[in-house]
Amino acid sequence: QSCTWRRLCLVQHLVEEHIGWILGEGSMDFWHDNWMGARALCHRVDIFHEHAVSDFVDRALWNLRMLNQVLEPELVRQIVKVSPPAALGADRMVWALTTDGAFSVASVYSLVAPASSCSWVTSQAWLKGCPLKIAFLISSRKS
Repeated sequence: QSCTWRRLCLVQHLVEEHIGWILGEGSMDFWHDNWMGARALCHRVDIFHEHAVSDFVDRALWNLRMLNQVLEPELVRQIVKVSPPAALGADRMVWALTTDGAFSVASVYSLVAPASSCSWVTSQAWLKGCPLKIAFLISSRKS
């Protein structure tokens, strides 16, 4: 494993919490994907099986009988507030940390990078136009 891959594995759970879904056809995982906008249902129940969101829809309406068989009443109430999938196209993944829903490396970095306590001089070292030798010398100093 590369260092990058190991780091990705360490932050996977943190990043997954910020992935959401906009329902289209409802083919995403009912239990593991964040399609309600809160958390994945698998974190809120003890027992679950493999289901797509569309498995709990009948004639473009939530199948309350099925939902009540597998969920507590409070979770069923939360689900029926979400419009059921209507086969209007593919489900769409959205990234909750940006205003437009598009993934960005910068938003992940701000999420997983520890708050920096470097000095002002060090923070200025890699500014555009700073000669490479100077930037390397400054950033290699202990702050």
